[in-house]
Amino acid sequence: MVGNTSICRCIEAFGLHDFIPLDRGGDRAAGLVGRFWRLDFGLMPLPDATAFARPGTPKLVIGFLAEPQGELTRLVTETRADCPDRMSLLVFTPYWLVFRLPSGPMRRRFLARVKRTVESRRHAVAAAGSRT
Repeated sequence: MVGNTSICRCIEAFGLHDFIPLDRGGDRAAGLVGRFWRLDFGLMPLPDATAFARPGTPKLVIGFLAEPQGELTRLVTETRADCPDRMSLLVFTPYWLVFRLPSGPMRRRFLARVKRTVESRRHAVAAAGSRT
């Protein structure tokens, strides 16, 4: 049971704060480099995502795009992985097949938090406007 607890703590500690913001034009994106199949995710510093290409070390990018839909906005997310060589692809693939299962609920929790934050700010602005 100790091993399972350690794994859970490690996964809980891993989050969007580990990603580095990237400039991708109109949409928002963040990148991460590491050997994600390791217990500590093997995260590495990311000074320049475009220049980083260490053998055996994949890159992940999570992107966010806001799509206007009438008076509402739909927030779309996308995750991409780049494995620079065959070895990293062979090691990364089983990790991703397992990780993508909890990835969906994690993404939905994040999107729900964004929604709550936006709605809270919208209500605060509306309340401030009605007082003036």
